[in-house]
Amino acid sequence: MSEILDNLKLKLEIKKYKSYEINIQDSLRYSNFINNYGNNAYKVSRSNDSIKIINYDLKELTELLNSEYSEEIIYDDKSKRIDYSWEKMSFEKLKIQLQNDLGILFVDLKNDKSKFVIRSN
Repeated sequence: MSEILDNLKLKLEIKKYKSYEINIQDSLRYSNFINNYGNNAYKVSRSNDSIKIINYDLKELTELLNSEYSEEIIYDDKSKRIDYSWEKMSFEKLKIQLQNDLGILFVDLKNDKSKFVIRSN
């Protein structure tokens, strides 16, 4: 494979990304963001510098995070729907903010995934 890439003047980059499962660690913090309006409508608003979710459960939040970041995040349980907004930032900073604000814990699954990128030299 190395020879083929060299002959085509290409370079292979391999980037590793973590996989996480989230759990509610502090239900009191989480309850501060619960949507109490009881409607079924949910919404995400994205701007250049922030994201706002309305009436999202944790499963939907993980799907949104997976679309915004390279890390893989899963949640396989039911959760109450929340309203929350945050400024766009690195995943590591956002992870800490979500832990502090929402009381959710990111558990490293020790199942890193690889992303392969082929670039021209």
